[in-house]
Amino acid sequence: MTVDYPREFQGFAINDPKDWDHPKLTKFEPKKFDAHDVDIEVECCGICASELFSLKNEWSAEPMACLSSSYGPKSQVVGHEVVGKVVAVGDKVSLCKVGDRIGLGAQASS
Repeated sequence: MTVDYPREFQGFAINDPKDWDHPKLTKFEPKKFDAHDVDIEVECCGICASELFSLKNEWSAEPMACLSSSYGPKSQVVGHEVVGKVVAVGDKVSLCKVGDRIGLGAQASS
């Protein structure tokens, strides 16, 4: 599979729950694109109260889970309920194709 996949992503991230209201533009390396992945050029993305609870670490007594992530940013980039255009699909993807405009809900470990 050959996919022109970005070597770097960026998003507004929170590095510490105390700074939940001061996100900073952060660059990070994406996971390797595989046969089940869909790359979406995001047009718009929602942020809701559940993400504010996550950013403030109010749902867990544990430190922010992303700080122990094996890949990706060592901070939280939130947002879900995405609308965008499919720009690449893995070989095993059958529900959408390049050029489709799609929407998706909340995702975990994506």
